[in-house]
This record gives sequence, C-alpha cells and structure tokens, in this order.
Amino acid sequence: MEGTGDKHIVSEVLREQKERLAGEAKVISENLSKLKADKSLTDEERKAQIDYNTEQYNKLIGAGSKWKEKSKEEEQRFK
Repeated sequence: MEGTGDKHIVSEVLREQKERLAGEAKVISENLSKLKADKSLTDEERKAQIDYNTEQYNKLIGAGSKWKEKSKEEEQRFK
C-alpha cells in the first residue's frame, strides 16, 4: 500500500505536467494569433508556420488527454 508521501509526489508531478501543458498551449495559441497578423511573411510561409503550430497544438491536446487519463488512474490508485 502506497503512503501519503507517494500520493503527494504523484499529485505534484501531475500538477507540474498540467501547468507545463497549459503554458505550452498558451504560447502556441499566441504564436498562431501573431502569425495571422504578420505581414512580413508570404502566404506560403504563413500557412506553413500556421500548419506547424496547429500540429504542435494538436499534439498538446493529445498529451492533455493522456494526462487526464493518468490523473484519473492515479486518483483511483490512492483511494
């Protein structure tokens, strides 16, 4: 049986992962907004950058879903 110390460590790691994912998603979202307004890029360059940032954002969404599942599993483990 895991002790409360283990529960605290797992909770802390999961919280840090959630904060990191949220921070990364915010940066990507801001980048997308800036790219749409950037007049120094050609349409082709802008599209490539937007596609790349969108792909990265979608990966973060997937990681967020996995984090949510892991969080639920850990919560059940310590009940």
